Amino acid sequence: NSNSTNNLPYIEKLFKEEGNDYSEFKHNIPIKYKNKKSGKMEDLKLCDFYYPGSYKSYLANTPLNGTPTEEALTKSLTYYKVRIVTLDIYSSIEDEFSNDAEPVVRCKDMKEGASPLNLNKCFEIINEHAWIPNNNNDMPYPFFLILEFHFDDSNNILYEKIRNSIITHFRRYLMSHYYDFNGHNGNDSINMAKMEDCIGKIIIITNKYPVGVLN
Repeated sequence: NSNSTNNLPYIEKLFKEEGNDYSEFKHNIPIKYKNKKSGKMEDLKLCDFYYPGSYKSYLANTPLNGTPTEEALTKSLTYYKVRIVTLDIYSSIEDEFSNDAEPVVRCKDMKEGASPLNLNKCFEIINEHAWIPNNNNDMPYPFFLILEFHFDDSNNILYEKIRNSIITHFRRYLMSHYYDFNGHNGNDSINMAKMEDCIGKIIIITNKYPVGVLN
């Protein structure tokens, strides 16, 4: 039903104010709206929506002296239903250029006795919970994964391991290459992506652009 009202109360209220033909839905998620001036249906963009999120989603306490836990990340996804998760990624060992270095999730200053989280395990937790539809949707809203890299910009060893982990866990959820690197710094910025193209997808945002050649 392209004009489904089996969603949330504010959508039912919107239909009462604007008419039942105001919005078009896909998987019970709004994807188009009627432009009042032209009378035509226009695409809703990624930036037209609000998304619940959390900062340093893996911490059970303060980021100043924190304790990374899998339970904190799980609760963010299940109890608070966040669609934005932030992970800080460091090297597992001091010699970050060693082949033995692995990407781990932690805060800068951890509480005494605390341990970093395995990045692959964090990705597994996200996959377990992020793709469950709610609010009577048939598909989940887009999911934002923010990765903060805290290692040398030239460390292609860690970048490659992170890349491989992303491909292993999220290949089926990745956005079209059309939007890579924020639209390749052109006119196709991810914030202007059609919501229809983002449903059930993961959007990965990083604090750095790895520019080395990764095969």
